[in-house]
Amino acid sequence: MFEKEDSVVDFTTGANADECLRGLATIRRRALYLLICFLLIPVTFFAYALASSAGKAPWNETAQSSIGFGLMGLWGVSFVVHNWSRCPRCRKTFFIRRLYGNPLTRRCLNCGLLRSATTEEELAR
Repeated sequence: MFEKEDSVVDFTTGANADECLRGLATIRRRALYLLICFLLIPVTFFAYALASSAGKAPWNETAQSSIGFGLMGLWGVSFVVHNWSRCPRCRKTFFIRRLYGNPLTRRCLNCGLLRSATTEEELAR
């Protein structure tokens, strides 16, 4: 299904495998940040709605809107950074291939490298 292209650099031996594993760890960490930012948005808006309906909101509407838009901006930046992450093996974007993008994929859309790879044996697949 995923064939290696001629431009693919093989990072499965020696120090290069360490670089590849560090790159995959960075991609996984960015995915976690994206998930945290995504889950913070509904929690925050629910807390705002609860406090506002009780009539005891400790902030004004400007502060409420600023925090909400700030969280949405944080999520947007996290999404862009995550989506444009480079694959450590082929150096192309991990989640985008030509015009198609999938931020939830488990493999590089260009070379097929597993995002969950943690050993050199898994890198060779």
